Amino acid sequence: MITHVDPPTTPVLLEYLLFALDDVIIDVSTPGFQQVPACGYSLTEVITWTIPADTEPITQTTDVDPYYILTVSSTDPDYADTYTLTIDNSATFYGLAATEVFDSTLSFDFTVTDPCVTTVYTAFTLTDITLEAGQTIEQEYNEPTHTAGTAVND
Repeated sequence: MITHVDPPTTPVLLEYLLFALDDVIIDVSTPGFQQVPACGYSLTEVITWTIPADTEPITQTTDVDPYYILTVSSTDPDYADTYTLTIDNSATFYGLAATEVFDSTLSFDFTVTDPCVTTVYTAFTLTDITLEAGQTIEQEYNEPTHTAGTAVND
């Protein structure tokens, strides 16, 4: 007898940088929704994602059943925000004695960040320079670093 259905675990990667060279794939198929105890009974599952309206960068992958996968991709800074994503499973077990329905849900926040707005540059200082006409002075300094790295095609 099934007692309940456990939801998948929260994904590890919960952030996407706009303009990234690669899409982010949110995949909760492993372990997916698990019946407890693990009796291996056949369940009829209806999986539904709740994605906030008008969220262009986050789309459900509909070419893989049972639809555990979302894709994140965008270059539009208007979509920089934190989104609460929810996956629901209504699993039905048709037993000999009775039909049972188990509802299970996983919700998590996913952040889409615009690195052009949030990038932090490391401060650097040039020493004072006094220069007279006709002279040449060389100044050495370290190139400023930034948090965006190469993930945004710099």
